[in-house]
Amino acid sequence: MAVINPCHTIQEYLDKNEKVEIIFYERYYDHEIAAGSYLVRNSEYSRKFIHFWADYFYRLPQSFHGTDNGAIHQVFMELNFPDETSKMQCYNIWNNSRGYDDLFAYQACTKHALTSNTSLFINETVKLIRKMSPGWVRDGWLTSTKWSPQDFM
Repeated sequence: MAVINPCHTIQEYLDKNEKVEIIFYERYYDHEIAAGSYLVRNSEYSRKFIHFWADYFYRLPQSFHGTDNGAIHQVFMELNFPDETSKMQCYNIWNNSRGYDDLFAYQACTKHALTSNTSLFINETVKLIRKMSPGWVRDGWLTSTKWSPQDFM
């Protein structure tokens, strides 16, 4: 990951809402919450969130799970849905995943479950920048590494 356009600063992508502690973005080409780049405020809440996510290493299913990229979806599910039925509604797809098609189906299931009119989740402390909204980073291969003046990383 690198800055490709120094005419922008990371501050442009921070949320003005003081409750927002962490910002993720959706990838353009699928239903994935990207785990490769995210913005985190140095706070107790953020540290607990990152530890909760990191500890998923010990809870990954015995399937084609997508490691941290798969786990972040279940973290969103668990922290957004307090009741067991709702937070587990997509888990069986993940638990039985045998390849990318299954993993993508799991990600689509979580996106459907999390879909709302807002991009704020987990008591409005975590923000998800929706697909096609300006974000600080994108996959360079989507445009054969060509960039535009709006791009930052």
